[in-house]
Amino acid sequence: MPIIQTKSKDTTNKIQFDARSHTYKINNTYLDSVTAWIGEYFCTPFKEGNKHIFMAHNKAKSNKNKGTGITDADILQRLWTLGGQRAASNGTATHTYIEMLHLYRQYNDDLQWETGYEQAGYVAYNTVVNNWSIIELERTVYSEEYRLAGHIDGVIQHKKSKVFGLLDWKTIGDMHKSYNTMKNELSAYKETPLNKATVQLTTYAILSGLEIDWSNLYIFQLKSDGTVVTFGGKKEPLPNMKKEVLEALDRRKVIVNPESIFKYL
Repeated sequence: MPIIQTKSKDTTNKIQFDARSHTYKINNTYLDSVTAWIGEYFCTPFKEGNKHIFMAHNKAKSNKNKGTGITDADILQRLWTLGGQRAASNGTATHTYIEMLHLYRQYNDDLQWETGYEQAGYVAYNTVVNNWSIIELERTVYSEEYRLAGHIDGVIQHKKSKVFGLLDWKTIGDMHKSYNTMKNELSAYKETPLNKATVQLTTYAILSGLEIDWSNLYIFQLKSDGTVVTFGGKKEPLPNMKKEVLEALDRRKVIVNPESIFKYL
């Protein structure tokens, strides 16, 4: 099992992240991001085939508000893109706040929230640290074998049992909305934000090389009104997708030095 350690000063020399292409590079080898790879199993990008779905959703919403449904495809596509950017900015700001809060706590200080999402992050963070020690936030993991890399929102260790767990912060409004089913190895599951997050967290658990029980994977939905919904844990564990995810990963395998398959930076 890998040794848990803090980020070393030379981490950036080991693996580099290109935000524009959303790819990683190590030893002159390019690795896809876990987020981009998972997108291959979903229909969430705006495509010709699902325009009618978005149009119908938009029209139903506007009719509810006694407005006029937008039907122009170009405008709908732009709204789809802007909606994604807006959601991403909320998520980035909230992740930043939680990481800052964690640093403040190292000095027995606190950091006041400024938005509802940050308030939810504050609540979720305090919920976690009641029983878990946060080993590190925004932890990088990668596998040259699978040609994948990504950042785990949080690696945690139970204060009593010392078992490891992973967590993920999400600022998505509806974790259960679904238009389709997932593709290929994951076709048994609905295409929902919750299932997508579960695939992502499952992949990180595999890449980390840590011994993690699936009941110790947590997804925290941070809402704009400051409230939190927790998915995972022993009472209601997330779906165990390890078998299907490993099958999907097998298609990405490349021959590499066995000693460099898993890296925990």
